[in-house]
Amino acid sequence: MASGLATSRADLDEMLLSSFTGTVHWAQKMSRDEFGEALTKAVSIGLAGGLLRGLAEGRLEVTDVGRVCAAKGVGVATGAALASWAGGAKATTVEDLEVLAVAGARPRAMTCHVGLTKQERNRADYRGSLLARVAAAGVSSRPVFGRDRQRPGQPRVRRHQGHKKILLLADWIAEGPDQGSRNHLPRVGRAVRRIGEEYG
Repeated sequence: MASGLATSRADLDEMLLSSFTGTVHWAQKMSRDEFGEALTKAVSIGLAGGLLRGLAEGRLEVTDVGRVCAAKGVGVATGAALASWAGGAKATTVEDLEVLAVAGARPRAMTCHVGLTKQERNRADYRGSLLARVAAAGVSSRPVFGRDRQRPGQPRVRRHQGHKKILLLADWIAEGPDQGSRNHLPRVGRAVRRIGEEYG
């Protein structure tokens, strides 16, 4: 849709099934009806997330959010969530930590793994470090940090990893991509670079 090669669901159907992947994968791995159901679901998700806009006579149009998602490789759910959050944040000054926390809460971000050693799990307080930075930036009252403010105690491993990831990315942004290996957090050189690249 973003490329302009399709302007309706029927166009998408034809274009996708004519592609290399359509010919050698979809046509072999699923029935025509299953493909149609998957495409209908994908279009519905795009419409519901604000990445597509329905026009008269079944035509579809890509929105600005959809165009950015296509250009940057951002997933539909992540793009929709960021767009929704950004719409509500227009009147405020946004901090990097806030953007990273919103993006980091998306399912796609969970697949970008950051390891925790046993020692880190038991001793590191990444949530405390994050909340301290958030307080210093004056944005601790923002909704995205509410869960971390209200739940004392050691967070679950996945949440703990998420806090570390936010801190790594914030430092990566502050120092620039060529300086990630000098980050003060443990063993982050390649990990920081990889995470930054995956986030785009």
